[in-house]
Amino acid sequence: MPEIIRGFRGKYYFLSNFSNYPVEYEGVFYPTSEHAFQAAKFDNIEYRKQICNASTPGEAKGLGRSHKFPIRKHWDDGLAIQAMSQIIANKFRNNPELKDLLLETGDAILVETNDWNDDVWGDSTTTETAGRNQLGIILMTVRASLS
Repeated sequence: MPEIIRGFRGKYYFLSNFSNYPVEYEGVFYPTSEHAFQAAKFDNIEYRKQICNASTPGEAKGLGRSHKFPIRKHWDDGLAIQAMSQIIANKFRNNPELKDLLLETGDAILVETNDWNDDVWGDSTTTETAGRNQLGIILMTVRASLS
């Protein structure tokens, strides 16, 4: 039975989209994968730049959720998963230190946990049902592609 890593804190904080590792997405370098993902929601280049320049991943997330501009067409029809997959792949493929850390998780099941009721990207600790854990699945897929 593989180990289960629940929560991307402490030793496993590097798995978090809030961890301080720059990532390239669509030709732009973002301070974190959270910045990149939030910017990916929009076609408006100026708003993407504003998100890129956010001082923290939390601020970037807030801007991405404010919806000052329309979200990209097909975002909820799979484009969000596609964008996150590319961002996470770039984060680990382009940083040898992170790649090694991800590979060191072996065959562990990676579960992003949270207490803000996000059952899409993770598994909320505040709800009764298991979440979809899309971030964990993407991380495990990227890990398998790097082996």
